[in-house]
Amino acid sequence: MPETQETQKKNTNTKKRKSIIRSLKTVIFGEDELTEEIRRNIAPSDVVPERAYLMKNVLIRSRELLDIFRFTLKYKKRSSSGMQFYGMRKYTPEDDASKIDWKTSVRMSAGHEKVDELYLKEYEEELDLATFIMLDTSSTMLFGTKACLKSDTAAIIAATLAYAANAAKTEFGAAIFNDEIKVLHTPRRGEVQFHRFIDSVCDPKNYWGRCNMGKALEFVQESIGSRTLFIIISDFIDINDDWYTSLKQCSEKFDSILGVMIRDPLDDHIPKGLGAMRVSFPYSKNGTELNFDKIRDRYNEEAKRDEEKIKSMLNNVNAGFVKIDTTSDDIIRPFLEYFTLWALGK
Repeated sequence: MPETQETQKKNTNTKKRKSIIRSLKTVIFGEDELTEEIRRNIAPSDVVPERAYLMKNVLIRSRELLDIFRFTLKYKKRSSSGMQFYGMRKYTPEDDASKIDWKTSVRMSAGHEKVDELYLKEYEEELDLATFIMLDTSSTMLFGTKACLKSDTAAIIAATLAYAANAAKTEFGAAIFNDEIKVLHTPRRGEVQFHRFIDSVCDPKNYWGRCNMGKALEFVQESIGSRTLFIIISDFIDINDDWYTSLKQCSEKFDSILGVMIRDPLDDHIPKGLGAMRVSFPYSKNGTELNFDKIRDRYNEEAKRDEEKIKSMLNNVNAGFVKIDTTSDDIIRPFLEYFTLWALGK
């Protein structure tokens, strides 16, 4: 029996409401504020963190993290038994002198009166963990109802972890992604690597768009080595379930995976009395009126289910999970607790 025009309109409106509730979308304005001029002027350059602001936060927040991070990256071992020979490398003053391979060092200096360079053998389990960060810069991250946008909080966390890895003199790499990989920094040591990453985080060209996490995970896991602490920083909103297949592949390859969920309070909970407002979605120029009081209960229930689903997916592949609220006064404390337990094998 064909649908009447009124029924079709009702079904369309129902689909719109469900989409709004599921997506937990982005920029919210008062009804009288949502003008065409505002829509035209919303640009990534308005919400991307400034370099000075980012570095100031990194230096303040990184001190507590450094000691546990140094220990974790340098001494955390694989759970598997046995060690596989990885290769030879030149000795540096920071290495343990007892591990020098004198036979190889003499052989490499054959024909010389003295040993010019010292070498040591590396085994896979003795290699320092590299740190690799996947930073989500899609449109849903460019949102905040309080002092910080989610993208601000994510940038501070990513930069602080990168700073700690650099201070520990271990390799660090990163991928900045939304609907595609915008920047890939393969793991390397040194200040230059760290500052290149900071430049990428502060570049407006690397923001906006949908989140294609599955594609990003698939690309990255083919590009970096297995002895890696792999960290995903995202709000995990508006991602398709196909990312889970790529996540499982990553879990089979990398030493450890940590999912860091960044959420604004309004992502999780609509307060009472918000009333009717106009909302503008990140992938559309059109706004729509929405009565938040009417959808409040369903919205809050679905938001809770979505978070539990993401957490369960990560737990199913033995990945860690840390949730950070943009209003938190101490965004580093959860990482201290996580890495302390992880280093102890708990």
